[in-house]
Amino acid sequence: MAKFNPFIAGKAPFGAALISESPFSDMPPASPELADTRPCQYQNLLRNLDQLSSTVTSIKKIMAEKVGLSTPQLNILLALAEPNNTRGVNVRDVASMLNVSGAFITVEVNKLVEAGYILKATNPKDRRSVLLRLTRSGKCKIDATLLELEQYNEQVFGRLSSLELDDLRNLISSLLGNGQDLLSRLNNESNNA
Repeated sequence: MAKFNPFIAGKAPFGAALISESPFSDMPPASPELADTRPCQYQNLLRNLDQLSSTVTSIKKIMAEKVGLSTPQLNILLALAEPNNTRGVNVRDVASMLNVSGAFITVEVNKLVEAGYILKATNPKDRRSVLLRLTRSGKCKIDATLLELEQYNEQVFGRLSSLELDDLRNLISSLLGNGQDLLSRLNNESNNA
């Protein structure tokens, strides 16, 4: 027995399209626009990226809790632990790396200073700003997490070759740049409306 399918759109009046018993039958697209699979590919990709982001966020939250930190605090310590940050990093640069506001970083950094994990020092090149560095205690805290983080990263990314990992990083950087450009344009349009 045939059923009406309200999800098939076309030139026929609503509900006029018939489908077989199985809602999963191979039916041709209702219009040429639907024949293009790129919109479906975009949606699948975005769903997968959302799921990956959620998974990584959950892993970081668990890791942070294991060492008695919030996720933002762990992210700040990880940013300061990067090898090229030995002389200190200013708040604005940490905020940029983590894509959050400077005010948010300042609040979290103050908690980390109070806990003894970060040292704040006046920037000799710009006395209006401060440089952030890990203390010995902060380095110990982050070193304990880095080994575990490396194991987790290996589980997530280990099947990729070094070349594939570089390609993935470059693709994501490109997508991120495109997305940020679009967001900026949409914000400007919204503000000017």
